[in-house]
Amino acid sequence: MNPAVQREACINEAEVAADEEEELFVSPPLEPFAGGGGGNIWKQERATDNQSTLSRVLDILKSVAFGSDLTRFQIPVQLNMPKSQLQLYGESVYCVSDNLLDACAKGSTPLERFLRVIAWHISTTRLAPFGQTPFNPILGETHHVSCGNLNVFLEQVSHHPPISALYATNEPANLRLQWWQNPAPRFYGHKVEVVIQGKRELWLDAHKEVYEMTSPNLMIQFFPTFGNEWVGSTTIKCSASDLEATLIFHSRPFYVWWGSIGQITGRVLKSSSQAPLHEISGFYNQILVLKKSTQKAYFILCHDGLHQRRGDWNGECYS
Repeated sequence: MNPAVQREACINEAEVAADEEEELFVSPPLEPFAGGGGGNIWKQERATDNQSTLSRVLDILKSVAFGSDLTRFQIPVQLNMPKSQLQLYGESVYCVSDNLLDACAKGSTPLERFLRVIAWHISTTRLAPFGQTPFNPILGETHHVSCGNLNVFLEQVSHHPPISALYATNEPANLRLQWWQNPAPRFYGHKVEVVIQGKRELWLDAHKEVYEMTSPNLMIQFFPTFGNEWVGSTTIKCSASDLEATLIFHSRPFYVWWGSIGQITGRVLKSSSQAPLHEISGFYNQILVLKKSTQKAYFILCHDGLHQRRGDWNGECYS
């Protein structure tokens, strides 16, 4: 073949490949223009990208039977974010603004420490962007991350079923974390629900307290609106302080096209007598309020950065 013709053919192939890569573009996980002048424009572009992502996801799942286990389902690499599932697990346990985990050990009473554990537990429910999924870890894969005095180590200890283990320590705060979890996704036509099986333990060694927690389920919904949200109930128990809590993560109604995600309601109880102590209400991505069952006064359990800048601080009491 003539060298000039061959060179032109290679250039054409490269242009076609570039066009194909543009079509597989997935919107970024962050919102760089949130709150700025270009926010509306970027949100419109993101909505278009999400619609394209939704079409791609539905096309992938069109041959999947209702109720199928998706544990072994192969996700196209174009839908993978540049992170491993282990990295996401590790990032979920520490905080980048208020250090809610360290605060757990600083409570002066068992009840105060328990309430702080609830606030930190809720803060671990962070959502990935719709249509993006992390890479599945291989057997024996490890990940280590440090944030301040917290050192987190994770390992993929089983491939089928996929089980991840986490161990973390903070020596100055005298606390430890021990998790294991096995995500079990199933396809239900209009949604995929991921049941997070496993166990989470937080040890406050200075107080000889162990907190056992469960995780809510992750729901990836396609109709009538698409998006990710946490659903189901979780429990937090501490036998040393005779306290327990039940939190319910509410999903948006199926036949409603609007509404906010992230609603939580719950109660804090005395384990031995099941006597109610506090009621919890709000949104895990906005603000949560804790109210005593016998009083009208309430205080902020936890909040996002917006409410923090307004001056609604943790523990501040209102009547």
